[in-house]
Amino acid sequence: MFIEVSVIMISHNKYPQNLLTLYSFQNQTYDPEKFEVIFVDDSSTDQTTTLSNLETPFTFKYVRTKHNVGRSRAKNIGIQHASGKILIFLDVEMLVDPDFIEHHIHLHQTEENLVISCTNQQKIVYTVLDPKFNEKQIKRFYSMIKTKPKLLRKWKLSLSNHTKNMHLLLRYIKRIKRPVPLLGKQGIQSLFFHQLAYPDPTFPTIIRDYGPWLNGFHLPWIFCITRAVSFRKTLLDQVGYFNEEFAGWGSEDNELGYRLYKAGATFYDAPQIATYHQEHPYILTERKKEMIGNIVKFQQIHPDIDVAVITLPFIGKGSFVKASQVLHEYRTLSNQYPEQNKTFRDTLKKGLQAALKMFLENRSLVNLSEFVGLKDDEKWKETVLSELKILRSDDRFKRLVKVFDELFGDIEN
Repeated sequence: MFIEVSVIMISHNKYPQNLLTLYSFQNQTYDPEKFEVIFVDDSSTDQTTTLSNLETPFTFKYVRTKHNVGRSRAKNIGIQHASGKILIFLDVEMLVDPDFIEHHIHLHQTEENLVISCTNQQKIVYTVLDPKFNEKQIKRFYSMIKTKPKLLRKWKLSLSNHTKNMHLLLRYIKRIKRPVPLLGKQGIQSLFFHQLAYPDPTFPTIIRDYGPWLNGFHLPWIFCITRAVSFRKTLLDQVGYFNEEFAGWGSEDNELGYRLYKAGATFYDAPQIATYHQEHPYILTERKKEMIGNIVKFQQIHPDIDVAVITLPFIGKGSFVKASQVLHEYRTLSNQYPEQNKTFRDTLKKGLQAALKMFLENRSLVNLSEFVGLKDDEKWKETVLSELKILRSDDRFKRLVKVFDELFGDIEN
């Protein structure tokens, strides 16, 4: 029987979460003879290697790299081993329900160039207790079990003394040397893990305002997040694989999404597909620096206004909804007056790109015109002020003008 679907997961030191994820594929309603799971072990140093001999009802391909190659390269290795017409990329610590693959298959039958994301139905689930959890993560875990007597008894905790319970949990977690599973194969396949999950949608405001088909939202490609996304292999062949210039965490999936978008893909955030991201330790400051650095690289690869506007939410100047609205006004201005306001448009784009670089360098957004090399250019200043004067009188471009003022607030001084 032919393989129709390839599920691609990459892993680096994510045991035992990765094992639990694989368990969640062992009771899929979709025919196990028609799908495969390609598991790329990116040179893990934990117990991940024990998964190489895992017995599964579906085709399981375990691929191990000789050295740590990073997220983009590992995903491309997974693609190279894929046989399916439809590719599903999934975080290795993401649990799924039994109808996960079946939903993806059904949706792809409705449209050829579809990118299916699963962001708004994402949940966080506790499957292990990790000695590296911070206190906030531990408190969240306890808040989920404190109203469930069976779980309290399982952990030998009081039904009423919550202060003592927290003390016992904190003390226990400090003593353990490695992650302790909260459930096993039975807990995954019986869906008991639902009791340890809580909603954590990624872009709820966007979905609320634009719906799952993202109608009218001008940045749909930001929904291409490989924690749970699928598309046809033919679409990927058309635009190319993941860009291996990205190092560390973030942007390699959005950059691919942008190329898919420019190639005519339609994006749909499936409300019928739930995913469960297993809670794990992370250092937010390090991840954030990597993420911003990769967005800067993304903007260098694609020096387009579409990519430049995503600076706004990252520097605290608005949401992705605002970025979409600014992009809409920019396109309207460009389309209706293609030979006018060129200096304003070019300066705005450069300003957005430069602002993100300044943010990465922990610099305050002052003297931005100097940072982009325009401060002493009197001709530029005269031209852009003249164009600004005209735009200020047109309400259709009020967001564009406001963003410009926020970036170049000192230009009129």
